[in-house]
Amino acid sequence: MNPDTSRWLFEEGGEPLAAVFAFWRWMDGLPGFLETGEELTSAASWPNWREQAAAGTVQQMRSDLAHVSSLVRYPADDMAYVLAPVLHPDQDDVVVFTEPTPMYTYFYTLLREDGRWKVHSIGPMVDPEVVGKVAYSW
Repeated sequence: MNPDTSRWLFEEGGEPLAAVFAFWRWMDGLPGFLETGEELTSAASWPNWREQAAAGTVQQMRSDLAHVSSLVRYPADDMAYVLAPVLHPDQDDVVVFTEPTPMYTYFYTLLREDGRWKVHSIGPMVDPEVVGKVAYSW
């Protein structure tokens, strides 16, 4: 997928990023507080997240999700992406890229439901149409 991002909205920080950090705290607290995840994930994705958390796979993926970009991307109304570059887990200094740099990245896809940003998926970029959204441009 090679989307046209020319009409996307961009914001430093914001509520979607705060939702990602809340999701991290949930992952760090597993296997306790399992049901708290329902408040942090989209309604459509919760059954999958619950199953994966109960099986321990969410906890295993947490080490790959040690970093996050502060720039939030909005490809459609009520939809956001937060990028999670895959860096060495011991990398704890801020990394600033001054030019385009290829790297492996996960996408947190977030949806706004009932006025709150919730994690829908982590992995490849989710096309807005897949979740019933109309992209600003594609």
